[in-house]
Amino acid sequence: MKKKFDFSAEMNDTESIKITPKNEYLEEEKRLLDVNAKELANLNDNVHYMITNLVNLKLTQVLSTQFIYNQFITIFTPLIKEQHRNKTID
Repeated sequence: MKKKFDFSAEMNDTESIKITPKNEYLEEEKRLLDVNAKELANLNDNVHYMITNLVNLKLTQVLSTQFIYNQFITIFTPLIKEQHRNKTID
């Protein structure tokens, strides 16, 4: 049967990472990068939301304009035709 190797002696011999100003600086830099990444993600979400709303607003305006145009044509075309007929008769 194979014996399990005991790593405890080697682990005790290894140096632990000492807190140095450089390590503290790197940790702070990593923390700030994480904060920046989250802020950029939020900004991206906000821009997507604004673009979606702008597209929907523009689409609503186009459809509204088309609706008004169609109503205008529906109402005034018969009147214009009638005036045209009256002019040709006179």
